[in-house]
Amino acid sequence: AVLSATALRLFASRDQARARLTELAEGRRFALVLSESLDWPPAPGRGIAWQWLPDATVLLADGERLALIEPQRVTSSHSQDLLRGCGAVEGIPASGIVGPGGSENALRFIAHAQVASAAALVGAMAGALELSVAYASEREQFGRKIGSFQAVRHFCADMLVDLESSRSALYGAAWAVDHLDAKQG
Repeated sequence: AVLSATALRLFASRDQARARLTELAEGRRFALVLSESLDWPPAPGRGIAWQWLPDATVLLADGERLALIEPQRVTSSHSQDLLRGCGAVEGIPASGIVGPGGSENALRFIAHAQVASAAALVGAMAGALELSVAYASEREQFGRKIGSFQAVRHFCADMLVDLESSRSALYGAAWAVDHLDAKQG
């Protein structure tokens, strides 16, 4: 949703963005086309519709404009990530594909994508910490909860420090994406 909304805001016409963002807010699924190695922008030829489901609207953003991919050009594809579906996209046109250094909007898109990826990782860290603390509070060894052992408490404390440091770095990166010039990196 974050990458699709960002692509719509940066690469779509005002009317197209308004209509599609309304659909996104109403729960319509969107998938963004990446290269087969999950880089952006996709190379001409074949790509991957990231987080694709059969009912998703597939967006191809090339760094300058946005196009909708016809559903018949997307087929189900195997993914190692069991949480995110992928679709194979055939026939990506060569015209208009720009590299990451191509336009200011392309640089902004990449920055937003990096922050969104970092946010997902920080969320995964928070979930892992929560599960670890819950497990340490329930699991018993030698007649005591393992959370009472100093070594286990230190591991959980180290996880909390790593999580909060990562969260602070994420907040700084998100602020920078919103406030700094895209050309500054």
